[in-house]
Amino acid sequence: MRRRLRIAIYVLAGAAFLGALLVGPVAWATPGQSHDNQTVPTRTPKPPPQTPKPPEPTVPSGGTGPGDTPAPPVATAPPGATAAPGETPQPTATATIVPAAVTARLALEKTVDRDMAWPGVALRYTLVLQNTGTVSARQVVIEDPLPPALIPGEIIEGTGASWNQHTLQVQSAVLPPGGKVTVVFSAVVGPETTTAPTLVNAASASAAGGLVARASAAVALPPIELPPVGGSPTQAMRDLAAGR
Repeated sequence: MRRRLRIAIYVLAGAAFLGALLVGPVAWATPGQSHDNQTVPTRTPKPPPQTPKPPEPTVPSGGTGPGDTPAPPVATAPPGATAAPGETPQPTATATIVPAAVTARLALEKTVDRDMAWPGVALRYTLVLQNTGTVSARQVVIEDPLPPALIPGEIIEGTGASWNQHTLQVQSAVLPPGGKVTVVFSAVVGPETTTAPTLVNAASASAAGGLVARASAAVALPPIELPPVGGSPTQAMRDLAAGR
C-alpha cells in the first residue's frame, strides 16, 4: 500500500514537472512576449475619463481680459528720431514758418553831383524814394529843407514837387510796391558862405501808418579864397600851394 502511494506520488510529480515544462513559458510570458509562435495580447490601459473644459472668454483685439490690468502704451519714436534702450524718445522739434509781414516800406536815397563847392556854385541834388514793401504806401510826403547857406534853385524833374519857401516838398497819394518817386533840383551856394566847412542837406519821407525814411548829402567848402570867375577849388588850392 505504501509502495503504491509512493509510486502514485512520483507519477504525479513527474506529470506536474512535465506540464510545467510545456505550459509554463506560455503562462509566464509577459504582455508583448511570445512563445512558440504564440503572441500574448498586450493590454492597453484605458485613459481616465476627462471632464470637458469650459470655453475661455474671447478678448477683443487690443483689449484686456476680466481682471487684467491694461498694459501701458508703448512710446514710439517720431520719424527720424532714435531712442536708446530704456529711454523715452523725445518729440522732434518742428520749425514754425512765420509769414512775412504784409506792409509798405520806404527807402530814400539822396545824392549830389559834387563833393566840393564854393560861393555861387549851383549844386544838383537827386532824391529817389522807393516802396520796397508788399502793399501800396499811401499819403506819401517828401520834404527836403535846405540849410541857410543854400538858395533854392530850379526843379529839374519831379511831378508834384514845389518849393515852400526854403523847403522842397513832394506829395503822392499812392506809391505801389516797387514804385519810385524821383526828384531832381538845384540849389546855389550863397555868396556870403565862407566859414562853413560842410553843407549838410537832410531829407525825409513819410507815409500813412507811421512809415518814415531819411537820407542826407554833404558838400565840403574849402576855407580858401576862390577866384572870382571860373576855375575850381582843386585848381585854386594848387595855385595857392605854388604861390601863384
